[in-house]
Amino acid sequence: LRHDIHAALASPLADPSVTKVMHGSASDILWLQRDFGLYVVNLFDTGVAARELGLSSRSLQFLLRHYCGVEVDKRFQLADWRVRPLEEDMREYARGDTRY
Repeated sequence: LRHDIHAALASPLADPSVTKVMHGSASDILWLQRDFGLYVVNLFDTGVAARELGLSSRSLQFLLRHYCGVEVDKRFQLADWRVRPLEEDMREYARGDTRY
């Protein structure tokens, strides 16, 4: 699986002509590099942007509400995702959480 992940993501993540948008990406960048040998080029981090703009909140939930008028469900943000099988509401949350 590790090889498949690297094969699928290495080229698009390293492509400087494609802007990658992430929120609070520091830990994601670390494990992508450490665990998969993946390097992200041309990254825009919305959390860093919120900090630089001096906004009252840096959370993705705030940014989506403020700029996009989108309400997101964060009730499973701190859930134990190691538990299997995942309940249907957790799977639904995960699908929605990766949308934005």
